[in-house]
Amino acid sequence: MKTIIIRMYNIKDHMMRYSLFFLICINLIWSSFSYEYLLFPKDARSIALSNSASAYNRTVLLNNPAALSKTVEKKVYSFILLPADIQSGEFQVITEKFKGVLANKLSILNYGTIVDSETKNPTSAYDVLIASGYKKEVFDIISIGFSSTFMHSSIAGFNSNILLCNIGMRGQLLNNNAGLGVSVENVPFIISSYANIKERISKNIRWSIFYSPKYIPLVINTDFLLSNISNNIEIYNGLEFIFSDILTLRFGISNSGKYSIKETSYSNFLESASFGAGFSFTKYNLDIGFMNLGPAGYITGLTIKNKLN
Repeated sequence: MKTIIIRMYNIKDHMMRYSLFFLICINLIWSSFSYEYLLFPKDARSIALSNSASAYNRTVLLNNPAALSKTVEKKVYSFILLPADIQSGEFQVITEKFKGVLANKLSILNYGTIVDSETKNPTSAYDVLIASGYKKEVFDIISIGFSSTFMHSSIAGFNSNILLCNIGMRGQLLNNNAGLGVSVENVPFIISSYANIKERISKNIRWSIFYSPKYIPLVINTDFLLSNISNNIEIYNGLEFIFSDILTLRFGISNSGKYSIKETSYSNFLESASFGAGFSFTKYNLDIGFMNLGPAGYITGLTIKNKLN
């Protein structure tokens, strides 16, 4: 978002008079390239696990579409609150169709109203994503998946539209107690840009693994992400402790440092930590998640999964 705001300054000088608080929060929360919402964790479980667990069974469409799990038809509602009252909401429907798993979702990120400090004229900024994904199992141990996403982004009257594709594969071993996944994410087809400036889009390759010890109620998740923007490998780790059929505790950590303004490894560790819990009931599941953003505060997420059948 920082890149977008700077470019808007070159196009329209008065747009740099926005609220200082808003600018500080955006710089802390997002890195220096556009369309960061594509990498943003959009449900409470992903927040609690630091956006890892891309190879483990998921009842929501996320990074690797091949990880979609066969499940009773569900509706999933997620709400995420960020500092500066920035809000994200998502709705998904997951069902078994066409001899596989089909997921459709709508995601909205609302940055709120921005007021020009001189003219007092309000304006808005938001992102909207519409996505559909499909997963098919092959030989009961290998899954392949594909998803497509249409994204509309609007900032102070400047708009962009883009179509993106994700392709993934996931294999399971040791009676499904271990797995390995790989996905190519955010392959872009730009329909229209904010301005006559080429925007940078993070095209990623993600390797992910999980392991669940046979006699310990624990799931260990690790994701390795290589982006064409940073050219660095970021590591995302998550642990799930399954205490009972009702309660699961989650913890996560990453080395991305994208939410940190300090350089020490200790501060990066603390400022990228996340945690949360999951509760399973007869008719619905409830997940909560928290992610530390360092000086900016916390991301808080709530997800409810409703069984339709």
